[in-house]
Amino acid sequence: MARLVRLVRRYFILGSGLHLVACGGGDSTEPPPPVTVTITPASATVNAGETQSFTATVTHATNPAVTWSATGGTITGAGATITFAAPLEGGPYQVTARSVADPARSATATVTVRAIAVTVSPAAVTIGAGGTQEFTATVSNSTSASVTWSATGGTIAGTGTTITYTAPATGGSYTVRAASTVDPSKSGSASATVTPVAVVVAPASRAAFRGEPVSVSATVTGAAVTGVNWTASCGTIAGAGTTVTWTAPQSPGNCTVTARSVLDPAVASVSMMTVRPAFLVTSLGDANDGVCSWTHCSLREALTAANADPGTDTISLVVPAPVGAAVANTIVLTTSLPAITTPVHIVGPGADVLAIDADATAGSPRRIFEFDGAFAGSLAGLTLTGG
Repeated sequence: MARLVRLVRRYFILGSGLHLVACGGGDSTEPPPPVTVTITPASATVNAGETQSFTATVTHATNPAVTWSATGGTITGAGATITFAAPLEGGPYQVTARSVADPARSATATVTVRAIAVTVSPAAVTIGAGGTQEFTATVSNSTSASVTWSATGGTIAGTGTTITYTAPATGGSYTVRAASTVDPSKSGSASATVTPVAVVVAPASRAAFRGEPVSVSATVTGAAVTGVNWTASCGTIAGAGTTVTWTAPQSPGNCTVTARSVLDPAVASVSMMTVRPAFLVTSLGDANDGVCSWTHCSLREALTAANADPGTDTISLVVPAPVGAAVANTIVLTTSLPAITTPVHIVGPGADVLAIDADATAGSPRRIFEFDGAFAGSLAGLTLTGG
């Protein structure tokens, strides 16, 4: 009996000890897992100025709230999902979500921002002064394709991605630029080489008789506008355009005929005209209407005009080429020619080409030429008869 009591007591003590061990195990429970934060998407590539949504997920926290930050750009919104607006400068940026429950816990997404680029085509052109050229701008990696245009010389017509450029009047190198409206610091350019304007007149020089009409032409190169304006220091100009008629004045001397570019008036060319101190006889008749003009001038009219000019003059007689061996042309006088009272040289085409017939009679003698003794003069290239 005593032995049985001892065994019962032993098992009770052991049981009590096991009970105590079981109670000690409840005090060593595993700690809760740490807070974790994830962002989706983990990475993104966007154009400058574009937006991208990001969502943060917080686990193992009773408070799922996060705070957002970025190394560039801007963040709109709050909560688990926000909108990130990319900056205008290209490059890599980080968007971070940080747990409110445990600020030591965060997640970061990488955003690659493509930089805005602007190209202008054609990239280089050569055009004449005042000429036009179309340019087109292409904008990449931007939220807008619009641009603003500028040029260092000339003018721009139109808006949008394609414009018309008009070159200035002065030759040289110019730049046409297109800048992004989203980021004006991003631009592209084209070079425009403008050829200088040049004007050349023909003839460059000419000797003309009094009243003689001379055709003068101007050639304009290096310009889209080929028009010219004409002026003359003496004489008159008839017509317009690149070819005009200049008529020599009645007074001998030097005249200039100038063609000036309409596009660039600073560019001009000059023809030097020398008006001979000569009257040109073009008629075999003996009429005298008081005017020795280019279209009609008799010997009598030429002598009258020469007498009215105090300087030394020349009278040139122009007739058709000789026919055969005989004198082909004859001026028959109806009355005596006026006495020559100023220095004059009378030059014919040749003694076998032109004769002057006084048409005198025995009862009515007539001199062909009478020179005042105080004045010098000469005769050449004529046959004188009938005096």
